Amino acid sequence: MVVKTRGITNKEKKKRRHRKRKQRKDAKFKRLELSDDILRIILSKLSFVDCTRLRIVCKRWKKLIEEEISTPVGILPWQMIFRWQPAGASQVKSICKLYDPSDSKTYTVEHGIKGEERKKFVNARPCFSKYGWVFFAKLTDDGENHICFVYSPFANEVIDLPELKGGYHFRPAFSSSPASTDCLFFCFCSKTYGGGWINICRQGDQAWTRVVEAYGVEAGIIGGIDSVVYLNGIFFCLFNCKRFGGFNAIKQEWFFLDNHCSALVVMPLHLIGFATMAESDGQLFMMFVDFGMPEWCIVRFDFSQNMFIKEEGLGNRALFSSNSNASLIPAVGDTSELADTINWPGLPPYSYKNGKSLQCCKAYSKVPPLGKSRKIWIGTPRWNS
Repeated sequence: MVVKTRGITNKEKKKRRHRKRKQRKDAKFKRLELSDDILRIILSKLSFVDCTRLRIVCKRWKKLIEEEISTPVGILPWQMIFRWQPAGASQVKSICKLYDPSDSKTYTVEHGIKGEERKKFVNARPCFSKYGWVFFAKLTDDGENHICFVYSPFANEVIDLPELKGGYHFRPAFSSSPASTDCLFFCFCSKTYGGGWINICRQGDQAWTRVVEAYGVEAGIIGGIDSVVYLNGIFFCLFNCKRFGGFNAIKQEWFFLDNHCSALVVMPLHLIGFATMAESDGQLFMMFVDFGMPEWCIVRFDFSQNMFIKEEGLGNRALFSSNSNASLIPAVGDTSELADTINWPGLPPYSYKNGKSLQCCKAYSKVPPLGKSRKIWIGTPRWNS
C-alpha cells in the first residue's frame, strides 16, 4: 500500500519562517547578555552621549544605565552647533555637533538623521530647548502654517507634532521631557499688532487644541512674546510689551500676574529691548536689557506678595541665554569664574557686576566656529522627567 504524503501548507511554511526568525533574534540577543558588572565597566569608559544611545539596546540596559549614569545636574549647558541647507534638488548638506564643556569635546551627530527626515530640518529654526530636546518649527511652502517637531541630538530621536495653523509669531515650550507620555506641549501664538491664543497638544495628537484665545490690545497684549517658563504646573509668559501672565495647565485657565507693566517700576525705562525668564530653585527670575546700553536689570517675582523685587546680581549663578531658552546654573568649583555672568553662545561672558565683557571662559574656549552655523545652549537629558 502506498501512503501519500501531504505537502507543506502555506500556514506551516509561515510558522517555520517565524520560528527561524525567532531563533536568529534569540541568538542575536544572547550575544548581548553581558553581566551587569561588565556593562558598568563599559559605561565608565563611554561619553554621556554614547551612554544615552545605548539605552535603546534593550530594557535591561536601559534600566541599568538610568540607575548607574545619573543625569548631570547643575553642570554647564552644552552647545549645539548646527546648520541644514539644501545642496541640489534632493540633497541636504548638514552640520550638527554637540560640544561638552566638561571635557572640551565635540561630538558629531548629524549622520544620525537619515533619508527624508534630513529635509525636515532645512529652514527649521530652534524655538525652545530643555531636557536635551529642541523644539523646531518652520513655515509650510504656502506660509500659512508651521511644521513642528522636537529633536534630541543625544538620543538621535525625532518626534513629529501636529501642524500648527496660522503663520503668526509664536513661542513654544514643553512641561517635561518630550519622550515622556505625560509631556504637554504649549504654544502661545500672536499676531503682529495684538491678539493671541494658546494651543496645547500631547505626543500622538492629530491636531493642536486651542484653549484660550482673543487676547489682544484690550488686554494690554501688543506684539509677540519674549519668554516662556514652565514652573509648578504653570506656563509663565513674558510679553514684548512687558505684560506678565500664566497659563494653568491643569485648569486650562489664563491669568495675569502684573498690574500692567509693573515690571517697569523696578527697572530703568530704557531697558525694554530684550527680556527673558529663567527658573532657579523654584524661583522665577527676569532679565531685561537694551543692547544699545551696557546695562542689565534683574528682577525676581515674589509669589507670596505678587510683585517684582529687584536683585543686585545673580550671586553664585550664571545665566545662559539664547534664542531658544534661558537657564540659571550654579557657578561653583571649577565654574566659579562664571558667577554673576550672562552668557550667549559664541560670545564672551558679560559680567553683571563690572558691566563689561570678560575673557572667553575656559570651558567653552574650544567650541568649533563652523562658519555661519547657529549655536544654542542645550541641557543634558533627564531620565524619567
